[in-house]
Amino acid sequence: MTSHLDHGAGHRATGAGAAPPRRMRVVGVDIESSIDELSLDGYEGALIIAFRDDRPVGELIVQRGPERTDPSQAEDSLTRRMRRTLRPAVSRDELEQAAWAAVGRYWEALPRPAVTVAVCTRDRPAQLERCLRALSALDPAPADVVVVDNAGRVPVRPLVERFGFRCVEEPRAGLNNARRRAMAECTTDFLIYTDDDCLPHERWLDGLRRHFSDPMVAAVSGLGCPYTLDSEAQVAFETAVGFSKGYRTRRVDWRSLAPVSAGNVGAGNNMAFRLAALEGLDPFPRELDAGTPTASGGDLYALAVVLASGHRVVYEPSQLVWHDHRADMPELRRVMRGYGRGIGAMLARSVVADHELQAFRAMSWPLHHLLVETVRMRRGERRRIDVVGGLELVRGWVESPVTWVRSMRRQGVSARRPVATAAPPRPHRVIAARIEGGPPDVSVVIPTLGTRPRSLAATLSGLAEQTLDRDRFEVILVPNGPAAGDVGVLAGVDRTLPQVEASLAAARNAGAGAARGDLVVFLDDDIVPEPAGLEAFLRAHRSGPGVLLGPYPPAGLGGSLAEQMAGRWWNDHFTRQARAGHRFSFTDLAGGWMALPARLMEETGGFDTSFDHRSRREDWEFACRVLADGVPFVAVPDARASHHHEITVARLLRDKLAEGYADVLLADRHPAVWGDLHLGRLATPERVGTPAWRAAVAAGERALGPVAGPVHAALRAAEATGSRFAWQALFRRVSGAVYCVGVQRALDDGHPLPAPSSSQTVVDLAGAVVRTSDIAIGEVSVRRGGAELAAFRLPDGQWDGELIVERLLEREEALERFTPAA
Repeated sequence: MTSHLDHGAGHRATGAGAAPPRRMRVVGVDIESSIDELSLDGYEGALIIAFRDDRPVGELIVQRGPERTDPSQAEDSLTRRMRRTLRPAVSRDELEQAAWAAVGRYWEALPRPAVTVAVCTRDRPAQLERCLRALSALDPAPADVVVVDNAGRVPVRPLVERFGFRCVEEPRAGLNNARRRAMAECTTDFLIYTDDDCLPHERWLDGLRRHFSDPMVAAVSGLGCPYTLDSEAQVAFETAVGFSKGYRTRRVDWRSLAPVSAGNVGAGNNMAFRLAALEGLDPFPRELDAGTPTASGGDLYALAVVLASGHRVVYEPSQLVWHDHRADMPELRRVMRGYGRGIGAMLARSVVADHELQAFRAMSWPLHHLLVETVRMRRGERRRIDVVGGLELVRGWVESPVTWVRSMRRQGVSARRPVATAAPPRPHRVIAARIEGGPPDVSVVIPTLGTRPRSLAATLSGLAEQTLDRDRFEVILVPNGPAAGDVGVLAGVDRTLPQVEASLAAARNAGAGAARGDLVVFLDDDIVPEPAGLEAFLRAHRSGPGVLLGPYPPAGLGGSLAEQMAGRWWNDHFTRQARAGHRFSFTDLAGGWMALPARLMEETGGFDTSFDHRSRREDWEFACRVLADGVPFVAVPDARASHHHEITVARLLRDKLAEGYADVLLADRHPAVWGDLHLGRLATPERVGTPAWRAAVAAGERALGPVAGPVHAALRAAEATGSRFAWQALFRRVSGAVYCVGVQRALDDGHPLPAPSSSQTVVDLAGAVVRTSDIAIGEVSVRRGGAELAAFRLPDGQWDGELIVERLLEREEALERFTPAA
């Protein structure tokens, strides 16, 4: 929990070292308007929340000075001061909006998600009525509003129904019990929580369409600003643990934020969830939060388990609620003590139930907060009330182990996480034999190594459930590899070709050569298509020629860090290419589930078989040639499939070795792709052959051989203790070294080291996006007119508007060089 009075964008007009005023008027104002009639009668200052086009961009504290009795007497100077102080924040917002106008606001082409709003309440009808009135004014409006009356003594059903909303009773006391009830009552895919002491901004739900279009985003939190600061206790609360996390959008996962630090990006009075991502996570333990001895912590735990599952959490400041802080000193003491209890209980549960040993590092936060507040009080930056709040926080923290145990006993629960029961495997359907007639519309080509009979059976079962009539598609099985001779005769396979060499490229070419349909669909033997897959491909084919790309993300994120990392990569890959305005490059082609006209295979000569069993990238090489010939790529989101491959560290390292070898071949044939490969970072001509290079190759060889066991043991140890940053750092280092081994082996086999290329994509904020290569993105140069604001490379070589805007805003020099239009 951090204070936005300390970390807001542009704040404090009170002078260095000054404590905040004891009572402040809270004012929301458009940055372009004047501050008219800002009376501070009865207040010592004002907290000004500045908006630009309904987006909060920053804040400013002004203090009533002794030289004047009312700032409205100097309205012009106060307005100028506000605009001057918040100018960096406004310029940043102008730069962000200009960047989005250039790369395209892809979410505007998407339908708005249906969202249920849940309000958890107990015996506060006056505050609840104010909250419901704000909810009735939302634009866009939610699909449903559910008010959960949590063991209340004051009836609220008539009040709720007067607004046309639903009211349900949860007799078991505890805020997390109410949240669990809201989940059970939710009839939509997305659920957003707020409390009865909050007033959501009119545009509260507007950003969910953008962020939830990313399937890896499981939670979206937002900005919380004080509704009033009419008392010293309210100011002290806002200073210590206010609900603002700043005025910049943040996307985080466990690579950038430890799960136990989830409080840095959200709070329970303003958090939305993708319910499908919460299945099996138990995000709301009954013993945590208000109404139990722990008093809080349930919201932080929910966000923590989302991050630990491998999903993303987004903090979106335009998702704004106004929170009515507690107004008197006894309430402040009670709340701060409760926060200490809840934080300690949440961290204790993280250690005991989830083995998150990183929680030990976070346990000192209340004590650190108290020490900082004490030092600031001595400097004149805080008052005694702030230290009193810090003392209550530490007091609750000291009590937290006992209160957590007592809360579990009262709720009748334990710290053990529920054992996830695996769903029974779906019975495999046998694909019907095709009735021989005329030529089929679609030929499905399945290369198989013969080593995954269960996966192959699931793949064929997926074809058996296709909505496309069976007589309109044929199934061709192509055995390749040493074990492929054991495939035998499989029901529903129309033809099994003779075994080909151990090369995926050769197998696909052979299958395409035997195809009789106008459309050839390539399908790997560990991918299961959804029922509408073939029909969606055929429909897209008839709409125009091109290479058709179907999404096939992993069937689930899995529990290991390796599975989560790979699953995130695949989901991101398919999400980007399905966005409106996506600019395709060679990296978009993934050959496991794709379709193309049969004649295109003939015209291009098919896949390059020199990319053999030692390498990968045969699909990327094919993509380079067809893109250079002007053949369009088309994402077909309705042609969905699921990837059922096994992800382990050992497999990822084998893949990295093959990628290093193949990238040398690929960049030699198509120099424009050099900068979009890891070659451009790890194997530059200046580095290869140096002592550092030889050391990296030697380290990679050892990781593949003599020290493979210790390396894998170290990764398992880091994962078992929740040390995700350590795991990530070690895996990056090892995988980079193994990639260098692959490069060196290609060089030892006589392949030349590719020379750097100069592919570039220019994003002009005043004009169009211009690419120097039809096949690669290369370096991204963001410009305004002829002046370059920033230049960088995208890590995966794939167009990503979200990442381009994020990288641009990270660079201070871009903001300094940016001159907004007059």
